[in-house]
Amino acid sequence: AQYMTDYFTGCSDVVTGLSSGFKQNNMFQELSRVPLQLQMMCAIYQRSPGGFSNSLTALYGSMVDAMWDWAVSKQRVVAHTKAATRQALMSIATSAQSINRVVFSHTHIEAYIPNREVLHSVLACGLIKAQGDPSAPEYVFLHVSYQEYFVAKQLLIELERNGDGELHMMGAYLLSAS
Repeated sequence: AQYMTDYFTGCSDVVTGLSSGFKQNNMFQELSRVPLQLQMMCAIYQRSPGGFSNSLTALYGSMVDAMWDWAVSKQRVVAHTKAATRQALMSIATSAQSINRVVFSHTHIEAYIPNREVLHSVLACGLIKAQGDPSAPEYVFLHVSYQEYFVAKQLLIELERNGDGELHMMGAYLLSAS
């Protein structure tokens, strides 16, 4: 509650509304216990007063959009690479998940990047961070939940592409219910 009061200085009605929303939704209440997630949720709430969707997937989509918009505003990435960057992030997340990895190499990332501009966007958008030896860093998603979000989005795209209506409906339901 103190973080929200500090974030929304002078806007006690906003803090009350957001706190009330967290109390009504256990999923959001759990997320708000992670400082990074709480900060993102405050930023999203500020962008669209009145709250956010009850879908965890939609919330993560909003968080990813907010991070992308921030990176564009700070000129860390170029706006026109958004679609290719998202596709690369989905591919990186899915491939890492398929081998039970949350930490991956630069080589692993490059295998899913179409060009240098997208590589720069993937590494600069704030969703993947380097760790370890700067001369040979390993990479992780900012939080494992972002990796899971991108895997889920990739799964839904694959279900849509393969045209299996029943599986697609099940995937869409699972993503909206999560």
